[in-house]
Amino acid sequence: MQKKFLVLSFLIYGLTFTSCSAKPAIADSGKIKPRPEHAVIAQTLTKAIEVYHYKKPKLNDSLSAVIFDRYFKDLDPNRMYFLQSDLDEYRQYRTQLSGFLENGDMSVPFAIYNRWLDRQHNRFNYILKLLTAAPASTKSEQFQFNREKPGWIKDSLELNTYWQKRLTFDFLSLELAQKDQTKNIATLKKRYENLNKQLGKVNSEDAFKAFMDAFAFSIDPHTTYFSPQGKEDFNIDMAKSLEGIGALLGAENEYIKISQLTKGGPAEKSKKLFPNDRIIAVAQGKTGEFTDIIGWRTDEAVGLIRGAKGTLVRLKIMSANASSATLPHIVELVREKINLNDQRASSAVKEIDRNGRKYRIGVITLGDFYMDFEAASRGVKNYNSTSRDVRRILDSLKLAKVDGVVMDLRNNGGGSLKEAIDLTGLFITLGPVVQVKDFKGGIEVDQDKDPEEVYKGPFAVLINNFSASASEIFAGAIQDYGRGIIIGEQSYGKGTVQTAFSINDMIPNIDKKLGQFNMTVFKFYRINGSSTQRKGVVPDILFPSKFPSDKFGESSEPSALPWDMIKSSKYQLMGNVPELKLRLNQNHTLRMTNNKFYQEWLDDIADFKETIAKTTVVLNIDSLKSAQDLETKKDLAKYNTLRVLDGLKPMPTTPAIITDRPGVITRQPIILRASQNPRVAIDPELLIKLESYQVIADMVEFEKTNPFVIGQIKTQVQ
Repeated sequence: MQKKFLVLSFLIYGLTFTSCSAKPAIADSGKIKPRPEHAVIAQTLTKAIEVYHYKKPKLNDSLSAVIFDRYFKDLDPNRMYFLQSDLDEYRQYRTQLSGFLENGDMSVPFAIYNRWLDRQHNRFNYILKLLTAAPASTKSEQFQFNREKPGWIKDSLELNTYWQKRLTFDFLSLELAQKDQTKNIATLKKRYENLNKQLGKVNSEDAFKAFMDAFAFSIDPHTTYFSPQGKEDFNIDMAKSLEGIGALLGAENEYIKISQLTKGGPAEKSKKLFPNDRIIAVAQGKTGEFTDIIGWRTDEAVGLIRGAKGTLVRLKIMSANASSATLPHIVELVREKINLNDQRASSAVKEIDRNGRKYRIGVITLGDFYMDFEAASRGVKNYNSTSRDVRRILDSLKLAKVDGVVMDLRNNGGGSLKEAIDLTGLFITLGPVVQVKDFKGGIEVDQDKDPEEVYKGPFAVLINNFSASASEIFAGAIQDYGRGIIIGEQSYGKGTVQTAFSINDMIPNIDKKLGQFNMTVFKFYRINGSSTQRKGVVPDILFPSKFPSDKFGESSEPSALPWDMIKSSKYQLMGNVPELKLRLNQNHTLRMTNNKFYQEWLDDIADFKETIAKTTVVLNIDSLKSAQDLETKKDLAKYNTLRVLDGLKPMPTTPAIITDRPGVITRQPIILRASQNPRVAIDPELLIKLESYQVIADMVEFEKTNPFVIGQIKTQVQ
């Protein structure tokens, strides 16, 4: 794989470019203008994509239309700035954007971007003029806070009506927390003044990146352009050497959203922050005032959250499943230097008592597939790697005489392909692990070439919606061989590989930092021939998920590459899989039917789906307060239900901080009410992990009556 990347990077130099001196599509307008290097970058990346992208896209009228629609959607996802007349005005260029990219002509994309900036200034100034008194509340007027589905707003009058309602909603949301109208007006005034101020910091690189992202994402969701600053941030994240909270942040509408947590970082260790949570304000230290960051640039928000090791930062959080009546909760974190050692594989031994026998289960937790490439390239003998660490752990677990092993890959977004292959090799003998198809159509089968099977006993792998890429390769191979049982939620479905190119290497004659381009060049296939793309890995023992794949997985992306199949590799099954799976699922279904915590989890999923389906709210403080009170009552009822199930007495009120943690109450304070009490919910991660111990016990008992089933070669697959 490394050789492929190297060859591809050198091939880029052979591209030829057309002249950038073509007459602009429209005259330059607005304050943000393209830089000279933008034309060359656009031409370079366009040709590179046409030749080397796995999809081999044709830059034609059809793709131009997709880019046009995507650009407007990315700039204004909630359809609250642009008017229908804006789209109509620029629609004449809808099928010409590919040609503009090939010619390096950025005039139309920049004109659209400038129009978007003007529309925002206009809206923020309009709101500031209205903020002389508290907005009037109504008894039944509805506000549609989610405008992803409706058409574009027709005219300024309709736009004014929408923003009047939005202002009322913002004000009522503040009033739920405090009744001081003067302070609430001041808060909103400061927010919209800051939004205007943030617009003043926008530069030409922001406009260029916005359009190049629309272009790249129209081809596939993992092909990405990084500006020079974005390249630096990306490399910092990859090096995992940043001092901060250990979270990857992104923008969604006007909110700063947590995209991913770094294992071992303060955010992940706190168990109070999760992907898709939104950060609405930041404060420094115990007593610092909160700075509202709604509408901020991501880089500036990151700058406010980052800080020196040992310092405290407070975040005001709106959870992913927050309803319209939800108040934010506050999370305190002490910044740390993110240490790679904290993210290495770890293990524990758990005991369960069943039918008078104690079962010892070895649990290995793996946050990503890591490898110290630099140390390996320097010839360091004992460089850090996933497979080396897990091999040592397995040796220690065998000495501890465990009955079975559970590998926890939940929230593992992937990493080194080599390590996924080597890790699989610890559980199988010789054989293929993954098939890789390149942009030319060639297929390479990557093999485990070490005949040693380090661990031969009962084995289970835990995955969830956020297990992706290398995690899916490992889980898929274990499932295909019948070497272990996969438990949990359907995985993410990322079956593609990207390689990173320094644009300065692609255009070596420009004496300026130009950023980076990540392009999809390979696609993964399981050894049974099935792609992991979109569908991911479906567990043998499947749990329902709170996060539907059509909204949060790879399949939620319209431009994601399709699922398909290629010819199966030759490999040998390692167990009597159908009979084992049938028995395990029968036992699992019986346990879950009688598990009251599991039934509560199903209720949580239903509540979450109901919440994210809502798009409107009544603009009335009494209505919002009633909804808030109802949620508080539901939280107390849920909390006491779990206490009773865990043999504890019910409480008259939900405590501000849960200390007794009955049953499998969530580690996440999902929602805080006016009383600052955390919403109570089931912790599915703990629920699934506890069930995995029972599955291992089932496997041990199955082995007694069905000898030589686990880890033994039975059937050859051609």
